[in-house]
Amino acid sequence: MSLNLKAKIKNYSYEDFDLDNLREIKQRKGLKVAIALPVYNEEETLGGLIDDIRVKCEGLFDKIAVFDSSSTDNSEEICIKRGVDFIKDKNFASEIGLSCDKWKSGKGFNLWASVYYFRDYDIICWIDADLKLEPRFIFGILGPLIKEENILFTKGRYYRPETDNRVTRILAEPVMSMFFPETRDFTDPLCGLFGGKIDFLKGIPFYTGYSVESATLIYALNHTSPENIAQVYLGSLKNREQDNKNLGRMSASIAYTLLRIAEDKGVLTLNGISSEIVQQVTNNGIEFDFVKTDINDYKLPPIAEVERAINEGGRNPEIIVHG
Repeated sequence: MSLNLKAKIKNYSYEDFDLDNLREIKQRKGLKVAIALPVYNEEETLGGLIDDIRVKCEGLFDKIAVFDSSSTDNSEEICIKRGVDFIKDKNFASEIGLSCDKWKSGKGFNLWASVYYFRDYDIICWIDADLKLEPRFIFGILGPLIKEENILFTKGRYYRPETDNRVTRILAEPVMSMFFPETRDFTDPLCGLFGGKIDFLKGIPFYTGYSVESATLIYALNHTSPENIAQVYLGSLKNREQDNKNLGRMSASIAYTLLRIAEDKGVLTLNGISSEIVQQVTNNGIEFDFVKTDINDYKLPPIAEVERAINEGGRNPEIIVHG
């Protein structure tokens, strides 16, 4: 007997949307749209990306802000020069009441922070800051959210060379297929281009680091019907290649988070599995060093809970973060 395990998410192509038409619909509906850029040392591409968004997608959004993971380059100066808000993770954590031992820097933390920062907007679109922008990336993600009343969450998918997609093919897709069969309709589950309507995004938790994309897809399906989720083909894209050591840390972090979520759902029991990995590194192939890394991403509460805590307790409430 064959099983139909596909979720009934809606699939689109960027070619289904016209930039001028989306501008007109956005204006007619009176929507406030934000673009959030998570960054860590992206000075080579950040300025050009901001300039391209402003020129190529004018009228489709109301504000850009950059959310930073303790960059040590000139990212802040680039934003100041362009009049773009630059939100540092440490400052944001302090502002909402997270002590230094209860938060962890990372892309997921930046996405979570952007939901609170743009809490009075209608839609957020997230774009990775290391991209050379094509307008289709933005109007593709925003298209279903602007046009369709019932679409609450949109993720991108794109054609990528196999060598640029190793973690997805080798780890994310097989593990998610085994433990979360409802996600099998998603292509490229680690795509970093996605967005949603603010009231929906406020209701889901975020993981702090590399696992944020895969975890967010699972929680999105858990918090609404598949018919309220869209996937958009965005064309061809090639990410910046990373070395095997970085890909190993990324894979371990994603795997650990997926296993934790599976345990929360009662699919398996971890029995205290360690979040510390050991990697062998070498410069000559003969002598090896062993590097230990904690790959545990923290689970951040839904922003709706943060808002309630702040409203009930004033500034600097105690926000619960699960390590």
